[in-house]
Parts: sequence; structure tokens; C-alpha cells
Amino acid sequence: MITSSILTAYITHQLHKPMVHMAPRTTEVTNAGLTISQQEQRGITSIAQGSQRVPMLSFIAKASCAGDASIDAINLVRRGLGDREDIEGVYAASGFQRLSRPRQIGNRDGSVTLNLRGTTIPRCRSARITIYANFSPNAQVAGEHRFVFDRVNPIEANTTVSIEQTISQITNTSAGRVRGTILVDFLQLNKRIKVGRNRMLSRIRLRTDGRDHHLITAIRLKND
Repeated sequence: MITSSILTAYITHQLHKPMVHMAPRTTEVTNAGLTISQQEQRGITSIAQGSQRVPMLSFIAKASCAGDASIDAINLVRRGLGDREDIEGVYAASGFQRLSRPRQIGNRDGSVTLNLRGTTIPRCRSARITIYANFSPNAQVAGEHRFVFDRVNPIEANTTVSIEQTISQITNTSAGRVRGTILVDFLQLNKRIKVGRNRMLSRIRLRTDGRDHHLITAIRLKND
């Protein structure tokens, strides 16, 4: 039959169709004053609802030896099947120093601009900048979220910017509520207990397993 012949020819064409390998997008600008580079980051990570300071994107900003480079803003776009309201705030940080205030994703297209406060990279120096997200306690389970640079204007700076490499980022998936554990260590007293006011009677240390955030409202003690 004619239909059977056409179907057989189509399947044969697909089986012998040459494979096309997609190379990472690379944009180079000569004599750039600021170079942005990323390392390979792939995979899906499951996080608990209400998680804070979740790394979403990380890159290294390097200033040329021609002069200092000041970063004014970072333009990002959220991707994934999750709801933008799952994320309460997005901000940039370098080490333990915050570079911007948390921003909500108000635009339906997922775009968000992080305005950096006086972020200057000295010439011939580099700094690692990480984009973090704070998730809502009511985030949808199995919602997927990742952040990428805006294609048109990823970095706003006082000099020419070169994006050395653009690659896929880690996708974070919201999981169900996971209850963590609090561990209590009873420490030895440094001095003997004496009669008087404001005496130290006990020393304890609280530790968590890092799986959840905890709010301690009371500690009950018993005198044996």
C-alpha cells in the first residue's frame, strides 16, 4: 500500500538522519574590561519548601588590567515549570557579603534585575558572584526553577562586558516538607557551682543536621 511505503521511507530517513551536536553558546568581545565566565553546572537538585539561600547561578567576574570594573546590575530570567511565586526573593552575594537586596520576580516572563550596591572589582582581580534564592514555605511541590542571564543585556557595568561561556545551570525542584533534627550536647562547667546570684548552672550546645530551619520557643530544665 502507498501509506505503508510512505511510513517505511519516513522511518528509514529518521534512522539515517545525521546527529547534530549543539555546542555551548560563546560570545567574545575583544578588549573587554570585564569578563564573565561560568563553570559547568548540570543536574537537578531537590530542596525543601521554605529553603533559604539556595544557590541558583554562579559565575566569576574578572576585571582587565586596564582599570577597575564596576558592576551596576545583573539581569536574569527564571526558567522552569515552577511558579514564579514559589520564590520569595532573589539576590546576589560574594562569599558572605550580600551585593543586592532580595527582589521578587514580578514580571510574568520571569525577568528580574538585581541592582548591585557599589560592587567594584579592582583591575587584574576577580570575584565569584553567586545568585541565591529564598523559597516560600508554600512553594509548589515538584516545581522546577533555574536562572540564566538575560540574552540582550546580562550585565550592566561601566565598561565593556564579555560573556566567556554560557551553559546550563542547576535546576532546583521543590520537594515536600522535610523535618530536620536538633541535637543537644551537654557541656562541662568551667567552674564549680557556688551559692549566689547569676550563677552558671548548665552549659548546652544545640546542633542541627542542616535539613531544615528550626524555631526554638522554649527550653525545659529539670533539677535532679
